[in-house]
Amino acid sequence: ERLVKVNTLIDACAKVGDFERAEHWVAQLGELADKRTFTGLITAYAKWGHVEKALQCLRQMQDRSIEPDTVCYSALIAACGRAGDVARALGLLHQLEVSSLCIDETDRELIHNSVLNAFAKKSDLRGAERWLQSRAEAPRSVQMY
Repeated sequence: ERLVKVNTLIDACAKVGDFERAEHWVAQLGELADKRTFTGLITAYAKWGHVEKALQCLRQMQDRSIEPDTVCYSALIAACGRAGDVARALGLLHQLEVSSLCIDETDRELIHNSVLNAFAKKSDLRGAERWLQSRAEAPRSVQMY
């Protein structure tokens, strides 16, 4: 029960951008920190544009043998897309694809849109086209912004 309450507190802190307080509570959990703990932090860091911190949380999860879920990867890839970090977005997509996680069609489209956004941020439309062709996918509801 304590874990659930502290995870909720961490989520609340992270959602309002008080990462110092969120990290304090993660430290208080110590080894009890679980997938929900890290997923909440990763999605909040990603939302606020703190890609490095989000990636650090991903590494901590993996170091603890906690498997990230599609929510983690999707948030990270979206943050990389907004930052125009094509290489990182593609690297994370590769990690997701070689994992044992099942990606539904909606998530796949959102993730692919995030990768395309990374190319667009870099004004690399040819790169986006090459990437789409390499995926052997016809553009459907792709949005680049």
